[in-house]
Amino acid sequence: RYCLDNLESSLTAVVVAHHVGCIFIGGGWMYQVAVYRTSLQPLCQAVLGLDQAYFMSLFFFVSGFFTPSSYDRKGRRAFLRDKAKRLGLPFLAYLFVFGPLLDLFISEAMTSAEHTYHYAPDPGPPWFLAWLCLFNFCYAFCGADDERAPTAEPPSLARLAWIGAALGAVTAPLIAVLGGGFVMMPITFGSLPFDVLFFAGGVL
Repeated sequence: RYCLDNLESSLTAVVVAHHVGCIFIGGGWMYQVAVYRTSLQPLCQAVLGLDQAYFMSLFFFVSGFFTPSSYDRKGRRAFLRDKAKRLGLPFLAYLFVFGPLLDLFISEAMTSAEHTYHYAPDPGPPWFLAWLCLFNFCYAFCGADDERAPTAEPPSLARLAWIGAALGAVTAPLIAVLGGGFVMMPITFGSLPFDVLFFAGGVL
């Protein structure tokens, strides 16, 4: 348990640093800061690419790890109600209120006419809450009552490398076809196929 707490704390720090880095790669990200070329760009782009390859997948893995015990303790109805309250409500609050409010503040700070504000739901960084809800609902209705598999040996490093290469081969065309996003999830290195597999791996 302490190992997973430390992992989550470390990943949280990485996520914060990651999103700060997004501001300084020349595009300004959502805050429109540093929209110019800087000496930090090569470093930030390298770090962001490395982060993206693993950090969200590990979050999904940790969530999957605790899913079966939570389900067994609460039962389906209470489990789903708890996920809807703890994950769904914060996501909806950001989607319909806090995200658009942040967009309004950003728009008000702009002087260009092209940044005229129009209300629109904005999933923003909490997009993963919606996907966690989806994964948990899928678990509750598709796999929670199956007979539990016996504990297996961890896969070897070579096998993990082959799995990673195969998923990378699946992810590359997804990035090309989906254009960087799919149902609020950023589609980039280490995204959708890896997130699904890591959540399932955590459950197993």
